[in-house]
Amino acid sequence: MNTATLLRRNFAYYWRTNLAVVFGVAVAVSVLAGALLVGDSVRASLRDIFLQRLGRADTVVSSAGFFREQLASDVQQHGQFAAAGFDAACPLVTLTGAVTHEESGRRGAGLQVYGVDERFWRFHGRDEAAARAPREREVFLSEALAAELGARVGDTLLLRIEKPSEIPVESLHGRKEDVGRTIRLTMREALPASALGEFSVQARQSAVRAAFVPLGLLQKELKQEGKINTVLVSAKDAGDGAAADPSHAAKLEGILRESFTLEDVGVRVRALDERRGAALESDSGLVNEHLAEAARAAASKSVVRAAPIFSYLANTIRVGEREVPYSLVTAVDDAAFEKLRGGNSEMGGRGERETGGEGDGGRERRGEEEKESASSNISPSPPRPLTPSPPLSASPSELPPLILNEWAARDLNAQTGDEVTLAYFLWQEGGGLLTRGAQFRLAGIVPIAGAADDRDLVPAYPGITESANLSDWDPPFPVDLARVRPRDEDYWDEHRTTPKAFIPIEAGQALWQTRFGKLTSMRVTPADGAPLDDAALETFRRHLRGALDP
Repeated sequence: MNTATLLRRNFAYYWRTNLAVVFGVAVAVSVLAGALLVGDSVRASLRDIFLQRLGRADTVVSSAGFFREQLASDVQQHGQFAAAGFDAACPLVTLTGAVTHEESGRRGAGLQVYGVDERFWRFHGRDEAAARAPREREVFLSEALAAELGARVGDTLLLRIEKPSEIPVESLHGRKEDVGRTIRLTMREALPASALGEFSVQARQSAVRAAFVPLGLLQKELKQEGKINTVLVSAKDAGDGAAADPSHAAKLEGILRESFTLEDVGVRVRALDERRGAALESDSGLVNEHLAEAARAAASKSVVRAAPIFSYLANTIRVGEREVPYSLVTAVDDAAFEKLRGGNSEMGGRGERETGGEGDGGRERRGEEEKESASSNISPSPPRPLTPSPPLSASPSELPPLILNEWAARDLNAQTGDEVTLAYFLWQEGGGLLTRGAQFRLAGIVPIAGAADDRDLVPAYPGITESANLSDWDPPFPVDLARVRPRDEDYWDEHRTTPKAFIPIEAGQALWQTRFGKLTSMRVTPADGAPLDDAALETFRRHLRGALDP
């Protein structure tokens, strides 16, 4: 018997078993093949949905903050833009928000809010739709959102969005209340997915709930005129089903590095006068360590000096029983502090020019001022609970030095060697304000002139620096304006944000630094003490820009 005969007889004898095995294998192959086909179909469907939602967007530039709208044009007009395979760039604002249907009261939250204009539709090749882009207070809704709200054309919608702020909410000057903005809009159209109604740069399987608002209106309501937070970039080879080139992102990063400005990353180098140089500031109100290091590196290459500055608002400056309310205190480096101390002013008596001495005349004058302050029309802010804490302690010989200007020294009846107490607020990261205090030793009294007469040592503090009067202050922390006296108003009218006290930078940072930064600005001056000319300032800006990565 040969092998062929043995196999033939085996198959014939066990035909039932063999048939079952063949049938089982056939079923298994059919199931696996069907699963693969279904999987490919699902993947293809999801991919088609995502590509439809992306439109012609190939690469996205986004930021947590806002930057110039002009940056989109600068990128598109860059010499390497077309050569790198890009076709167009489109600016827009992208936010999350909530909307309420005024008539029914139905509410949709967590929706995508887009600030767009006709450029958005042209970017996606919808020239016919560009002519009917939303204008004034019109809004387009995605079909899913319109169905959820039961909204129809002509209905009134209330759109709630978060107002952006470069100042961290967790910092003292960050707004903890009224962080949103409500915009009244009229629904013009419900956009189907085929008309970009479900546009999204984020992959998701569920329906996109989106609202398209006029770009100019959104910028105005957010007080971000001329600014955006997103740029869409399309590639020349982009199209339905076209795969994105992985190198596009790297190429675009190179173009961005050559196109961005300091303003785009929230940095300002503000020219002052020739002698005072320039002020380097951040939109957040704090200069973080990365920016400070970049500034120092740029200064070393530009033959200028970048000196650290930390300004803070003291609720009280106190000497003995006398105090001055709501005063700006600036911490400066050793060189600037010694320069200020070198400009010491010798004062005759303890504030005789202001108080008339400690006799009856001085007491009578102070009594009149107290009556005048009590009878003023300034009303205090509503009280808020504060957590008191004991002041920082040190032996008299170890107290850090402090310099007062003449105005504050006269008002406090202070002399060199006196102990000065600063009381101030600190914001806890967990929430809530603390009242803290620190003691200093008065090391000098200087006239309000020269380096001590500089209102630009203090950055812009919302609700404070732009106020015409002290009584107009509206900071995001409690202020008892009943403490403000007429003489304090006079100081504000004449000197504005000129600091009343100066302390060493190490002492200021030990008291007030946060995780967001330990400087409020940096002062840029020539290393040789000469006036800062335009060429030197421009050189510093160029090196600083080169040290920052957008």
